[in-house]
Amino acid sequence: MPVLLFGILQHDGTLEPGDTTSVMLHAVLVEISWLGFGVAVFGALGTPARLYTLPIRSSTIALVQMVQGMVLIAVESIVSTALLNAAFGLRWPLLGPALFAAAGFASVLAVFRLCEKSGWVILVATAALTAESVWFKSQDGPVFGTATHVWPVVTGGDLLTLGLMSVLAYGIAVAGVARNRCGQPPLTVGFFAWLARVCATTPQTGRPFRTSGRAQLWFEWRTKGWVMPATIAICVSGGFLLWLIFIRDVRALYGGLYFTGGLIAFSGLLIGFGLGQVGSRDSDVQMSQFLATRPATSTDIARSILKCAAQCLVIVWAIWAVALLALGALLQAIQVTFPVRLPEPLGWWYVPTMLVSAWAAMGLSIPLVLTGRKRMQLATFFSTISLFIGLMLFSKLALSRDGQDQFFRGALAVAGALLILGTVWAFVAAKKRALVSPPTVVAAASTWGLLCALVAVYGMSHPEEGLLTYFTAAGVLALAVSPLATAPLALAWNRNR
Repeated sequence: MPVLLFGILQHDGTLEPGDTTSVMLHAVLVEISWLGFGVAVFGALGTPARLYTLPIRSSTIALVQMVQGMVLIAVESIVSTALLNAAFGLRWPLLGPALFAAAGFASVLAVFRLCEKSGWVILVATAALTAESVWFKSQDGPVFGTATHVWPVVTGGDLLTLGLMSVLAYGIAVAGVARNRCGQPPLTVGFFAWLARVCATTPQTGRPFRTSGRAQLWFEWRTKGWVMPATIAICVSGGFLLWLIFIRDVRALYGGLYFTGGLIAFSGLLIGFGLGQVGSRDSDVQMSQFLATRPATSTDIARSILKCAAQCLVIVWAIWAVALLALGALLQAIQVTFPVRLPEPLGWWYVPTMLVSAWAAMGLSIPLVLTGRKRMQLATFFSTISLFIGLMLFSKLALSRDGQDQFFRGALAVAGALLILGTVWAFVAAKKRALVSPPTVVAAASTWGLLCALVAVYGMSHPEEGLLTYFTAAGVLALAVSPLATAPLALAWNRNR
């Protein structure tokens, strides 16, 4: 992503290594790099439980994994920054950010070791990352202001601070590994247990479920239903905290809440990978034997997974929509100086569009995970990114501005056509295998036709968008109904290996 971004800026002649924009990009891009690479390192290290039976101390287990991760992420930071400096002449510092990345990784690893299997792990990790990000921001300028320079020199105070962070993280990691190795229960204050009792349904009252589908839905909601609401709540809370500390501008608050709708739509793609997980553990995408041998059809299990995802999405979307409309009404009531309205061209259509977009994103990621083929998932992910970057570079470097717009619209129209054809094929294949019933096919076709009719109504008032745009929208809407066929197909493929 940095290579693509700076390549475009350099091509346009707007890349100035020492200006404010370059400094801000440094603060953002290096942290994104650490986050992405840190997740990969976490996956490579694996859980420490596989080392618990070895004749070594808990302190040794914590030390070895922590040092490996710190060295890897520090080397990645130095190498990636050095390559960017050599390619674009950015003059970004190497040592300071690399040391901070190592200490930050140690802190996050310590939190995950101490709070393993605890519901508080995400909240505590977020608090630690926020505090460390504020300290890193102070190296680029004032904490409550715009960054003015990149980290110039690593001082003795910086080394002392990072050293204390690492030592403290090591002590916490040792305590966490020792607790988990002895089989002690996760850290808790009883909140999540109380919440589970309040939200629990049939099993704790002793009443049987009416159908196996209801039992499966209860199981899915209990194990994965909190993922999307919790993720969005943490992101929104963190954004509001940053606004309260650094910005405190009502216009920015309304714009940030408006932007949260796009975040929900994008998170639908990512969280769908978690909601579609049917393996015995997160690292195993193949269907677990316990679930595969249940006396329920693949269609019923897939439908329960989709119902759980729909409930999560509706809850999150309803909270966001109510908050956005309530803030808009409040700002209009106090008569703020700027216009309070949803930006064009969507206007109020933006609110339902985010719901449909998020569900369409889930309709793409959930069936992909349900296949249980990790190599196919990785190939799809990386090939899509490579194709997107390749097409963007081709249009940017080889076409004029008018040609870029036409090429972009044409590519989206082709994608829309492929989505429609793929959805039709999925329903035909699922019908042949008796995975969907005729009423389901009729309901899906009717829903897609109704959504297309609403798009046509919107198009009548916005003819300037062009026919290709609405044809692309029809393809996205087909993706919204496709899980009714693709999810049972993918699950049956995974179940009957």
